Amino acid sequence: MAGYDGILITGKAEEPSYLYVKDDQVEIRNAEKIWGNTTTPTDQAIVKDLGDPFVRVLLIGPAGEHLCREACIIHTGWHASIDPSPEPVAVASWAPRT
Repeated sequence: MAGYDGILITGKAEEPSYLYVKDDQVEIRNAEKIWGNTTTPTDQAIVKDLGDPFVRVLLIGPAGEHLCREACIIHTGWHASIDPSPEPVAVASWAPRT
């Protein structure tokens, strides 16, 4: 557990990126290679890239990348959370698997 109650990110990345958080280590990493993939392959690619089978992934798929209002935040490849607000949500973040 990283010990954060929340993380607020403002602004816009110039390239596809993801946020990696592990304990006190926080990094913004390049996501060019996984941009455009659906959620399960993206989850698998991130876990493989990090070499940690216990990592947990929150991500968006192509709908979120295109700021579709119906886009969901996906947890670990298949669990969905949808925000009924009229604004698009684009989030990709990490938490350790337990």
